[in-house]
Amino acid sequence: MFFYRFHAFLFVAFLLLTHSFENRLIFLFFLLVLLFLCPALLSLQALLSCPNPDDPQDAQVAGQYKKDHALYVKTAKFWTDTYAQKPKKDNGAEEKIKKVTEQE
Repeated sequence: MFFYRFHAFLFVAFLLLTHSFENRLIFLFFLLVLLFLCPALLSLQALLSCPNPDDPQDAQVAGQYKKDHALYVKTAKFWTDTYAQKPKKDNGAEEKIKKVTEQE
């Protein structure tokens, strides 16, 4: 219910606050992105917050989740540590960037 009230509010704000054609185009683009992006993000949030091994997106991972939960957690931790962490600083990269910017 809140979702639809929010969009009605945005439409009223669009009518009241936009005075030029360019501003209306920008606002309409923002509104269209919001209308299509919100449901997709809500669906993704539902998939991530409540894993359902009986209706899997990936059968191999669902099987691992059901049969060997400890291995599943260990694998998930590995993938998180490997790909979802902030990259470590590379002191050599900063020096290379300095050299490139000095050459220009």
